[in-house]
Amino acid sequence: MTTWAENLARRERGWLAWAEIEGVGSSDGLWRFSTYAGWYLAAEAGYWFPHLVEPPNLLSSRVDYIGGGVTEDSGSVEIQVVDVGEALTDLLRIDGPAATAVRVGQAQSDGSLAVPVGHGLQIGQVVWVGAEAQKVTELQGGNSVGMTRAFLGTVQVAHEAGTPVYTHPNFLRNRPLRVYLAPLDAVSDTERRLVAEYLVDGLSYDEAHGAWIIAASLREPFMTRRSPAGPIDFEVTGVFLPEGVDTGSIVSEPIPNLDPFEASGTGIPQPVAITRADQDDGEVMIAEVIRGSNAVSQVLERGHAGTQQEELEPGRFRRVLSARLGDFRRKNGIAVVRIITNGETSDHVVDILLHLLTSSAVEGDGLYFANNGPGLGVDDNYSTLPVGYGVGVPQARIDWDSFFEVRERAPDFRLPNFIWGQEPKQFSEAIDEMMLKPFGLILTSEAGTLRLRLPRLPLAGDSSPLALDPSNILARQQSPGVLLPRVEIQRDVKAAVSSIVFSLGHEERKVQIDWSGLGRLFDPRSLYDLDTNAQEYEVLGADAAEQEIWEALGIRRLWRTFRPPTVVSLDADVGSIWDLRLDQSVRLTLPGVVNPRTGQRGFVDADARLVEREERFEVDRGVYLSLVLHVTPSARLARIAPAAGVLSVATNTVTTQDNRYTLASSEQFPDEDAATFPAEESRLAFQVGDALRLVDRAGADVGLGTETVVAVATNQLELSGNFSGNLAAGLVLVYADASDAVAQQTDRFAFMADRTTNAVGGTSLEPVFWGEP
Repeated sequence: MTTWAENLARRERGWLAWAEIEGVGSSDGLWRFSTYAGWYLAAEAGYWFPHLVEPPNLLSSRVDYIGGGVTEDSGSVEIQVVDVGEALTDLLRIDGPAATAVRVGQAQSDGSLAVPVGHGLQIGQVVWVGAEAQKVTELQGGNSVGMTRAFLGTVQVAHEAGTPVYTHPNFLRNRPLRVYLAPLDAVSDTERRLVAEYLVDGLSYDEAHGAWIIAASLREPFMTRRSPAGPIDFEVTGVFLPEGVDTGSIVSEPIPNLDPFEASGTGIPQPVAITRADQDDGEVMIAEVIRGSNAVSQVLERGHAGTQQEELEPGRFRRVLSARLGDFRRKNGIAVVRIITNGETSDHVVDILLHLLTSSAVEGDGLYFANNGPGLGVDDNYSTLPVGYGVGVPQARIDWDSFFEVRERAPDFRLPNFIWGQEPKQFSEAIDEMMLKPFGLILTSEAGTLRLRLPRLPLAGDSSPLALDPSNILARQQSPGVLLPRVEIQRDVKAAVSSIVFSLGHEERKVQIDWSGLGRLFDPRSLYDLDTNAQEYEVLGADAAEQEIWEALGIRRLWRTFRPPTVVSLDADVGSIWDLRLDQSVRLTLPGVVNPRTGQRGFVDADARLVEREERFEVDRGVYLSLVLHVTPSARLARIAPAAGVLSVATNTVTTQDNRYTLASSEQFPDEDAATFPAEESRLAFQVGDALRLVDRAGADVGLGTETVVAVATNQLELSGNFSGNLAAGLVLVYADASDAVAQQTDRFAFMADRTTNAVGGTSLEPVFWGEP
C-alpha cells in the first residue's frame, strides 16, 4: 500500500476527508470543511471550504462482545478552519439577535412560514427556526413565505408561534458534525463514506493563526437523553378499600397526558401500573382508570412484580408502564385516531426497546403516533407511548431488520414485569442495566444507524464474505526488504468467568450457573481452578418463575467465557473491508502466529468477530483501519437438522405439512417447511442433494434406506425414489445418518454421537455441539 503522501504525489487513489456541521452553510448548501478545493462528484451539493489546517482525526468505538450493552464510544474530532475573508466569522454570529419571529405556529408538514409584516426575508435566503434551517423559495404575501424545509441537513419539526427566526445559525452546541471520506478519483457518489457522526461540544478561536477550532465528541445523542423526560404525576385524594380486602379504588385529581390510552375521553381500555412518586423501589399497584370529574382508579392488584405492599393512603403517585399488562402496544400502520385498543401487546425485550426508541421525547418532535417503520409484512407503529416516555429516534435511523432478526432468534427473551417511568435516567445506562446486558444484546450506533445484535459463536459451515489476510493487513518495515504485519496477539484471560448469577424480579430469586454443574462441558477441575470470578445481573423485569430461560442464558454465557478468546489487533487497508462493523464476523488468515486450536502456527479462514474499530487518516500512512478482533475458541457448533411431516404423496413428490416446524410470519428465516434460502444467507431448510430417511412419529426407520432430494419448491420435495413404496402421509422425513449424509449436511448440521466415545457413528467427523439461538 502506498502512503498518503505518495498517493497525493502520484495522483493514485488519493483520499479526501471533509467535515460537515448540521445547519452550517448558505443557500448553496452545507459548507464542507476540507484540506482540498473540492470533490468533483459533489456538484451542487454544497460549498467547499478548503481551509482546514490538517485532515480531521477520526473515531474509535468498541463493543463488549461477551457482555453486551450499548456501543462504547471514545472518539472525538477537532477541526481547525482558517477563516479566509472572515466568512466563517460572519456566519457564526451565534449570539446575534433574531431577525423576526414565527407569527402563527408552523406544523411539521407545513411548506410555508407565517411571519410579521415587514419581515425583510428574501427569496434564496436561509433562516434558522429553532434547530431547523429553512430556505425561502417564495414570497407569498406580506406575512407569509414559502419554504424548503429541513435545509442544510437539519430535521423538520413543528414550531410554535413566537419562535425566533434567525438569519444565521443560532447555536452550534450538540449539532451533529459528520466526517466523510472518499477517493479523489471516485467514479460514483456511492464511493463516499460516512465515517462517523459527532456532536459539537467546543468552539474557540486561535487568534495567532486566524483559525476557528471546532471540537466534537463521538456520542449518540438519543442514547444520552434522559427518559422518561417527565413522569406522569398525580395527586390521590381518597382511598376506598373494603374492610379485609386489599383491592378497592383510589380517587385523584384528573390525571394529565393519558393519551394514547384513553378512548375519546371515555376511559382507558387496559390497566396501568401506579407507584408512589417519592419512592424508587416502593409498591407497584395495577389499576384501571375510569375518567370522570375526578379520576377514579379501580385497584386490581397489589404488590405487582414481587414488590412489597405498603399502607395505601392519599398522596402523590406516579403512573408508570408495565409490559405484562399491555402498556407496550403497537399498531399496524399509522394510527390516525390516537387509540390503540386493538393493537398488539408484547413483553418481548425487542418490542419494548422499539417502543422506547421511537416514541416521542418532546412535544415538538412530531413523532407521536407517526414514527412507524417497516415491520414483518406490514408497517408496525411503535411510537405509541405518552410524550416524554421515549427518546425520539427517527425510524429512518433504525435498522429494523436487525431488531426483528433478534426477536425471531430469541422468542423467549421476555420481560413480563418490566417497569419504566418511575425515575428519569440516562437512556443508555438504563437499558444497559435493565435489558441489554442480562440478555447479552448489543445496541450499536454505526454511521448514524442503530442496530441490535445478539452475538453467537459461529456455526459450522458459516463463511463470512469479508476476509482479512496478508493482502489487506498492513505491514511495517523492520529492516530493508523485511516487512512484518502490524499485528498483536494475546489471550483475553480477563474475559473468563466461572459462574453467571441472575437475580430475577423484586423477589431477587437467584439463578446461578457455574462450571461445577457442567463438568461434562467444561471440566473445570482440569482446565482452571474453580475461582470466584462471577458475572451478576439484576433483572427486575423478569418473571422469577421462568428460571429455565435464565439457566439457558447462563450456559450460553459460559460457552463464551470458559476459554479466554484470542484477541488480535491489527491495521488493515480500507479497500474491501470498509463496511466491516462492530460484532460482524470476518474470516482471518494470518500465517506465522500460534493457533491454539491446531497446535501449529497460522490461522486459515478462522472465525473472528470485530470488537473495536478505529478509522485513521494520517499524512505518512494514508487511510487505514485499526481493528481488534476476538477469534472464536475451539468449540464447534452446528445447527439442528430439519425435518418435515408428510402431508401427501404423488409418486416421488412429497407435500409437507405447512408450518409444523416453521413460523408462517417469518421474514428472517424459512417460513415454509421445505423452503430453501440462498446459500449465502446461511439459513437453509432442505436443499437439492440432501440424503433423507423416512421414519414414523416414534422415530423408527420405515424407509428401508435413503433417498436424495431432487428439487425443492415451497412446501414440496421431489425425491429420487419413494423408499421402496413406503412413502406415505403421516410419516416424517429426516436427515440420513451421518455415514450416509453428504458433505453439505455434515458440514453444517449436528448428528448424534456416542456419549461415551464422542464418535459420530461410521465417520471420522469432529464432534459438534448444538448451537446458540
